[in-house]
Amino acid sequence: HETRPARAPSPPSPGRRAAPAGAGADGGGEVDAPEVDEHATDELFARSPEASLQFLRPMIAFGVVYSLSLIPLMGLVLARTWHASACSALRSWVALHLALQSVQLPFRLLLHRDLRSIADQLHDGQAAHRLLQLSRSRLWYGNRALGFLNCVWFLIGALWLWQG
Repeated sequence: HETRPARAPSPPSPGRRAAPAGAGADGGGEVDAPEVDEHATDELFARSPEASLQFLRPMIAFGVVYSLSLIPLMGLVLARTWHASACSALRSWVALHLALQSVQLPFRLLLHRDLRSIADQLHDGQAAHRLLQLSRSRLWYGNRALGFLNCVWFLIGALWLWQG
C-alpha cells in the first residue's frame, strides 16, 4: 500500500466553496456550492455598486414605463368590451392583469426612487451597503413576487389565446 505525500489545499475554484478539511468527496476540502443562493447579488453589489446600479436603474425604469403604458391601455380595453358577452374570459384576464400591474406600479416607483437616491450618493462609500439593504427589503421582495405573478398570469393568457 503506497502512501502519497500530503499536498497543500488549493483555493476554491469558481462555483465551489471551501469546506471543513476532508469534507469533500475527494478529501480535498471543497464541496459543490449551492445552486441558488438567496443573496447571490451580495458579492456583485459589494464589488461593483456602480455597475449594479447601471443595470438595475434602467430595468426598474423600464418596468415603470411599461406599467404606465399598459395600465391605461388595459383600462381602455375593459371599457370598450365591458358589455360584450363574447369576450368574458379575455376581459377577466385583462382585468386581473390590470390589477396586478396597478399594484406593482407603486413598488416599481419606490424602487426607482430608492435606486436614484443610492446613485446620487454613490461616492460616499455606502452604496454597496444600501443596495444590500434594498435587496433584502419588503419592497424588493414584494416587487419580485408581483413580477412573478404578472409573468405567470401573462403566460396563462398567452396559453388561452394559443388554445382558443
